[in-house]
Amino acid sequence: MSTVDPLRWPAIANVPTQGRTRRRARKAESEFAYACEQADLSLEGPEADLTVLEDALFLRIADAGWLGLAESYMAGEWLSSNLPHVLQRLLETGYAPKSSARPKGLFDARATPVDLLRLSAGEGLFGYASVFSSGVPTTERVTLTPPGRGKMKHAQPLSVEVTTLSDPTIVERLDQADAQARALSTLLDFADVGTGTYLADLPAQTPAAALAAIARNATVDVMSCDDELLAELEAVAAQAQGAIEVCALPGPLPEPGRLRRRFDAVVNVDGVEAMDPGALKTWLHACEELLVPGGRVALQTLVGTEELKPLDSALDVLRAYLAPGWHGHSMESLLHAMNARPGLRPQEALVFGGHYVEGLRLQRERFEAHAREAAALGFDAVYRRLWIFQLALKEALLRAGLLDAVVLSATLQPRRGV
Repeated sequence: MSTVDPLRWPAIANVPTQGRTRRRARKAESEFAYACEQADLSLEGPEADLTVLEDALFLRIADAGWLGLAESYMAGEWLSSNLPHVLQRLLETGYAPKSSARPKGLFDARATPVDLLRLSAGEGLFGYASVFSSGVPTTERVTLTPPGRGKMKHAQPLSVEVTTLSDPTIVERLDQADAQARALSTLLDFADVGTGTYLADLPAQTPAAALAAIARNATVDVMSCDDELLAELEAVAAQAQGAIEVCALPGPLPEPGRLRRRFDAVVNVDGVEAMDPGALKTWLHACEELLVPGGRVALQTLVGTEELKPLDSALDVLRAYLAPGWHGHSMESLLHAMNARPGLRPQEALVFGGHYVEGLRLQRERFEAHAREAAALGFDAVYRRLWIFQLALKEALLRAGLLDAVVLSATLQPRRGV
C-alpha cells in the first residue's frame, strides 16, 4: 500500500474501516470462501488458484462488492496466476456480493490512452476486437419482437439478418495484428466504405478506423473531445495528405443540429458499450442527422446477454475507473433503438464473441509481457493492475456467456416524397 498515490487513487489507498463494514467483513469472507469452494477454486497450497495476501480484501468486498474485489486486486491484496479463470468461475457460480448502491455515470467519450493500446494491441492501435481467419459463419434471418413498453410497444416486429461466427480453431500470438485488422475491415464492410466514401468516425477511439478507411480511398472526419487522442489524430492526419480531418468536439457527442456536414457512412469502434441510454439516443440522433439518404451507420461493441442482469455489478470497476456510462446493452435493444429512429433501419448483425475473447487474451498476455515498458511510460502499479483486471474481466464475462461481441449496421431511409 505504500506505493499507492492517495491523491490519484483515494479509494485504493484508504481501506474502508467503518464499524458497519467491519461487522459485515466476516460474512463477506465466509461468502467468498463458499463461492470459491462452489467454483472449485483453491485458496491455499503451491497451486492455489488465487492467494489472499491481506484481509483488507474482505473489508472492501463488504463495502463495495465486485468493485471492492477489483480494488483489492488493484491494491495488490490478492493475486492469481490465472485471473480470467478465477473471475469466470466466480461469475458462473453467480457470485454477487452485496454493496452500497452506486449510481451509474454518464458517457464521457474518454479514449484508451494511446500508449496502452500500443502495449496491448500493438502499433496498429486497433483496439479490442479480433476476427481470426478460422471460424465458420452461419446466417439466419431473425425476427425480433419490440419491447412492450413506451413508444416501441406498437412498433412492427423487426427482421434482421444475423451471422454468427463459430469459435476460431487455432489462435497464435502472431495472428493478433491480422485478426484485429480483419475485425476493423469487417466493420468498414458493414458501413459499405470504399472509394469515394465520406466517412465520420464518431466519437473516435483510435486512429485505426481512419487509417483503414483511407486505405480504401475514403475521406474521413475523426471526431473526439479527448485531448490526448486529438493530438495523436492530428499527427496521423498530418501524414494523410488531406484524407483525414480532425474535428474537436466540445463535449462527448455533438449537439443535435450543430454539425452541418453530411456523410456516406458513420462508424463507431468500442464506444457504444460505454454509452448510457441517454447518450446512445443522442448518438443515434447524430448519426441520423449526419448521414445522406442511403448512408450507413455501423458499430462494433460488446453487448450484454440476459444472464448478465443479476451480475451487472461485476462491471462496476469499468464504471468507476474507465467508462462511467458503461452499459450492458443487449444486441436486441441496440437494434430496436436503431429502429426507433424515424429514418434508420437495421440491416445486418455479426456475432463474434468467440473471436473477440481470444483477442482479449492475446492483448492481456502482451500487456503483461510489457509491464516494464508500461511503468516507464508512467503507468503506476495500480493502473497496470487495473488494466490487467479489466481485460481479464471482459474475457471472463465473454467466456461465461454474460457478454458477447457484435457488429451492427443500419441504413438511413430516404424521406418520403424525396
